[in-house]
Amino acid sequence: MAVVAFIAALTSGLRTNQQGVAGALSQTPQFVGAIGVPGPAAILTARSAALASTTTAKLATLGGLHAATLTAGIVCVGALLVALTLLRRAAPAPEPAPAA
Repeated sequence: MAVVAFIAALTSGLRTNQQGVAGALSQTPQFVGAIGVPGPAAILTARSAALASTTTAKLATLGGLHAATLTAGIVCVGALLVALTLLRRAAPAPEPAPAA
């Protein structure tokens, strides 16, 4: 119920054609968090389990944390490269015509 009230308050001052975009942008962190937390946790768990038979539990956990953090960093750099590639540069404003 709080989400509905939040979206209503967020979009109340916007034009109708802008409300959908504002509502979607406000929900993006929730959707990213739904993937961004379990993904690295799965990597940490898998890498720790793989290292568990060859090292101590502390070092296995540290190896899992290293793998998860490295993967998250690579994803962030990849997202940055995609954003820089896909963002269009603003076209320069046209110069006013000379007065005749």
